[in-house]
Amino acid sequence: MRLWRDNSIDGEWELPEDEIARQFLASGWAEITWPLDRALRAFMTDKAGLSSVWEDIAAYDRVFDIVMQARRDVQRSTQR
Repeated sequence: MRLWRDNSIDGEWELPEDEIARQFLASGWAEITWPLDRALRAFMTDKAGLSSVWEDIAAYDRVFDIVMQARRDVQRSTQR
């Protein structure tokens, strides 16, 4: 996923969607009781997270889907 650190034109960098999801799930942002979309966006934009913005809505949606699937997998494993 193409990102821009600190919303700067010269701050372009890339990180795979699955890595963004992994970092989010390992962070304290994943434990906040906010709606998932809000927490994920905060993680991605806040200085304590990735401190970045993005243009590609489809790439963000893929990150969101990866996080949702990981949460479902955890719920299923704890229900057994």
